[in-house]
Amino acid sequence: MERNSIQSLKRERSLAIDVFRGLSVSVMVFVNIVGIFNSTPAWSKHSSDFGLTYVDLVAPFFIFAISLTYHMSFKRKKEKNGSFDSYLQFLRRYGALIGFGFLGAISFSANGSSFSWGVLQAIGFAGIFTLFFIDLRILARFIISIFFLIIYQILSYVEVVIGGNAFVISELILNDSHGGFIGGFGWAIFMLMATVVGELFENKDMIKIIIFGILFSTTGVVLSFIFGISKCRVNISYITLSIGLGCILFCILWGIYEKKELTQRRSIIFQPQGKNAFALYVFHGVLFLFTLLFIPESIGWGIVLIIGFVNMLIIWGIAFILDRKKIYIII
Repeated sequence: MERNSIQSLKRERSLAIDVFRGLSVSVMVFVNIVGIFNSTPAWSKHSSDFGLTYVDLVAPFFIFAISLTYHMSFKRKKEKNGSFDSYLQFLRRYGALIGFGFLGAISFSANGSSFSWGVLQAIGFAGIFTLFFIDLRILARFIISIFFLIIYQILSYVEVVIGGNAFVISELILNDSHGGFIGGFGWAIFMLMATVVGELFENKDMIKIIIFGILFSTTGVVLSFIFGISKCRVNISYITLSIGLGCILFCILWGIYEKKELTQRRSIIFQPQGKNAFALYVFHGVLFLFTLLFIPESIGWGIVLIIGFVNMLIIWGIAFILDRKKIYIII
């Protein structure tokens, strides 16, 4: 936990990134809660396989926002503490996220215990993967991420035989909402590619980010006609479209909050959540469990909406209090 002065926060933090993170956390809380109930319409739930809803974009946007500061944070740690300590700190951070993810995803039944692969595991795995390449030049990271993305998509069509039955690799990951361990490589490539955007932002090359966003969004749409688009499979169409749309949304937020300063460089609505994004997402698990245990899944859509917004309000209230007290929980 760290306590930072107002001056240091203004010097080190980007309002647009905080708002991006805060918006992602808020929507993630909402969609996770409403997704529990039977009355929630299909457009407010994840696609079962091929297809795309706004819900499918929440997790990649959250990972995109994290990735924007990855290179900058690593560079500062390296300048201050040296390479070895910096690599070790990042390894511990993202390893801890994998651990937290599994602790929150354990379930018990008559057949024993089991784990599911969620957002925190995806982020942790992606963070460790990206760590191997983060000290490379921006062009090298971009080329490597494109190379891995192509190889990843090709391998997803490879057939494997398990127990005498043949399966396509991409079909093996459909039981986990975020692609499981295999899909984790898709998220890892996504994060590595997003660090390229982050370094462009460090250099304030916003035009390049806009071009990047348009090109990748268009590429994702074109590829969707060839491969389909699937969050469950974390396929190439989904990755390129998500990162492209992430670039465009980030540029819009940057224009509103930093370039035009329409809110006088502050946001009481989303900035507090962005400053404590990980901690709030972990705490959200408690609200999710409470909702799951005590509220019937059969209630009407109108009540579901209210419950979703109440959960968002609770998370915002906690974030606001922590921000007022200058408490920022860093893993």
